[in-house]
Amino acid sequence: MVRHIGKKLLSGMTLAAMIGIAALPVRASAATLHMAWSQDATGLDPHKQTAFSSLRLLE
Repeated sequence: MVRHIGKKLLSGMTLAAMIGIAALPVRASAATLHMAWSQDATGLDPHKQTAFSSLRLLE
């Protein structure tokens, strides 16, 4: 009977440790999205300039 209680205790401690590790906070940089546009806008009037960068600048 003492062995049975020891196995339950060990199982419970292992489960508690696994839950504790899973609950650790993740770094904030893991959820950061980095984007960049390499194009320059050629004009500010999207009707005269059909470049995607000109349209994106006005949105």
